[in-house]
Amino acid sequence: MGGSIRVLYADTAPTETAAGLERADDRFIVETVTSVDDGLERLTNADIDCIVSTHDTPEIDAIDFLEAVRAEDTDLPVVLFTENGDEALASDVISAGVTDYLRRAAGTDRYEMLATRIVDAVDGSEESSQRRQSALKALHKVATTLQTEETVTAVCERTVAAAADILEFHMCSVILREGEWLVPYAVSAGAQPDGSRRMRIDQGLAGKTYQRGESSVVADVGPDDETDPAKPTYRSAISVPIGDRGVFQAVSTTPNTFDTEDIELAELLVSHTASVVKQLEREEVLRRQNDRLDAFASIVSHDLRNPLNVAEGRLELARESCDNEHLDDIAVALDRMDALIDDVLTLSRQGEAVRDPEPVSLSELCRESWENVATGGATLILDLDRRIWADRSRLQALLENLFRNSVEHGSTNPASQTRQDPAHKDGDLTVTGGTLEDGTGFYVEDDGTGIPEAERESVFESGYSTVPAGTGLGLAIVSDIVAAHGWNRTVATGADGGARFEISGVEWVESERSDCYSTDSSTSK
Repeated sequence: MGGSIRVLYADTAPTETAAGLERADDRFIVETVTSVDDGLERLTNADIDCIVSTHDTPEIDAIDFLEAVRAEDTDLPVVLFTENGDEALASDVISAGVTDYLRRAAGTDRYEMLATRIVDAVDGSEESSQRRQSALKALHKVATTLQTEETVTAVCERTVAAAADILEFHMCSVILREGEWLVPYAVSAGAQPDGSRRMRIDQGLAGKTYQRGESSVVADVGPDDETDPAKPTYRSAISVPIGDRGVFQAVSTTPNTFDTEDIELAELLVSHTASVVKQLEREEVLRRQNDRLDAFASIVSHDLRNPLNVAEGRLELARESCDNEHLDDIAVALDRMDALIDDVLTLSRQGEAVRDPEPVSLSELCRESWENVATGGATLILDLDRRIWADRSRLQALLENLFRNSVEHGSTNPASQTRQDPAHKDGDLTVTGGTLEDGTGFYVEDDGTGIPEAERESVFESGYSTVPAGTGLGLAIVSDIVAAHGWNRTVATGADGGARFEISGVEWVESERSDCYSTDSSTSK
């Protein structure tokens, strides 16, 4: 194209870039808009050769803009010119049909780079533009493939294979930090023998890249520079940080092999790598923690249960042979130890997210849970006729702990003492379960003494208890089970001044309702 090139640039502050583009190529006529609506209107009233858009400002979302443009014109070149980019953004814009994707570089040459991409997209370099679009789409697919790998080493190997196949970096490596060293985890099949080596975290080009967290291109390796190549035959290289975990490097035996476009594509590739490596390492930490918890739970269940059972047996023998006031205190202490063991075992098994929920009748499970708790003269009233998606056993543990908390902490009951209802004797407690008014979940409340507002978050901390016999773990267990389901929990004041625990964000079973229970029934114990 020998004539002018009309560019529509969308940005909330477009002046500097527009001027920079017109300086970079005198064929450019740059029109600017500051919102998606203005951009779409301008497209209908002017002949535009290429759109350049920023992303994620209050007025401009590049993906929305791109989708609206593609609904009208599938061929018009669209270049994303963004300050910050990541794999999620790249994936979205590639899927939406972007022509090219360019991250802003420092310095005035960024406008020359953008100008080159615009010209390539519009006219003279159709083949080059299609090779880049193909690479972007292929890297997008690699992101999905990397997420299927189960080990860090496999992710690294997949990364160098993709770099060789898609980007044609036939000699490349992924180097990750281990202690004070950068250690090769994967080397491409086309690399020279011993073409990558372990280096200190401050050594050579790899160390510089890791320390600064910045990508770089080495056009020509000199004999006295600081790149410290693994082979004296290496003449040029690119080096890209993999988050805070390591470095990706590609090398060549000829000078000037790599350019800024290679850096951009390599950055896009390894951004996927960094994300997956971070996730796998996080999962590995969780696995180790769970292994330690399992070992701890085994010790608690076996090594502590055995001496506790011996002590309880000896106590019974002691009761048969003598009558001593201290034996009752020993029994209380042993019961507390038994409750602590139960709660610690339950707490250690609640961290894992719920993956296979099932339909559960809240009325039925509330009744079953109530029967498992020592409730004394307390009364349960239910107004729950719905089914919920949940892990049944863990939801039961949640309900049992809420009921136990009400009975243990709300037994000093001024509300029921003042009632005229003969069914409520002095000191008796009433616990109620029902559906939240907004329909997002359920609640359990009592008519006891309530929880002061200043303490409503503290009650969920392990070890928090206001009664001598309490373990301080019951509501911590409730909090963990709520989190495992992806629900929310709050503490409020009940209708009669007692404690009210609200569980929201639940998923109801809408296709079936559990109507086999009365909505105004009670169970006393």
